Amino acid sequence: RFASSTLEGQWTVIQVWGIWCHDSRNDADYAAALSRAIGQDPDLNFMSIHTPQNANSTRKAFRAYGSVPAWFEEKGWSYPTLIDADASIREQLRIRWTPTYLVVAPDLTVQGFRTSLADAGDLAVKDFLQDIAETRRSWAQP
Repeated sequence: RFASSTLEGQWTVIQVWGIWCHDSRNDADYAAALSRAIGQDPDLNFMSIHTPQNANSTRKAFRAYGSVPAWFEEKGWSYPTLIDADASIREQLRIRWTPTYLVVAPDLTVQGFRTSLADAGDLAVKDFLQDIAETRRSWAQP
């Protein structure tokens, strides 16, 4: 279960993705690396939301894997993932593209976002983390 109140008071990167999505599957290695890197920062959290494309495509959301745990087992990854079974969170967040990464401030405002780390190449995770650090520094200034 998830409530936005669990994010209050902390910086969080939220990944919104789906196994059904070719771009999300291409981004998976980068998302796993991002999760590991964020795990090293006690002041930044990572949360993943797996979602279908829309409420009408819930049966196709996991492709042949059948579940997120099966996908992670094949890939050798493990990080917190919320299952948005009916695309309601996707709709509420107004996500139009997967994968999307949201940078959420302690006051629950979205302070940044990006899509498709894989498109940026080898330095994608490092560059994104630098962008997040700059956003955090800027946000903290009066």
